[in-house]
Amino acid sequence: MSKKASVVLFTLVVGMVWTVSALAVPPKANNRINQMFERVDTDGDGKISAAEHAANAEDRFKRMDSDEDGYLTREEVDAAAKKAHKRIQEHKPKGAGKPKADDE
Repeated sequence: MSKKASVVLFTLVVGMVWTVSALAVPPKANNRINQMFERVDTDGDGKISAAEHAANAEDRFKRMDSDEDGYLTREEVDAAAKKAHKRIQEHKPKGAGKPKADDE
């Protein structure tokens, strides 16, 4: 597999993980999920095709590729992961993911 194909595949996987993470947010964040879905569903048919997903992944790859050299370095991936984690944390309700007093 070529290096470019590997990078595209990696970007698709990151995109899928990010999408699944976004779907795991609390109901208050449904608006964000709807916005994301509408942004990716470019033809507005209520479904995301493989082509729409790939185009979204390509856009995400370009945003991650901060030096615009067509490759993602470990540093660029780490920076993107930190940004995604921060966005997810911002959408969590206070105390989500922390053990309750009776769980300890």
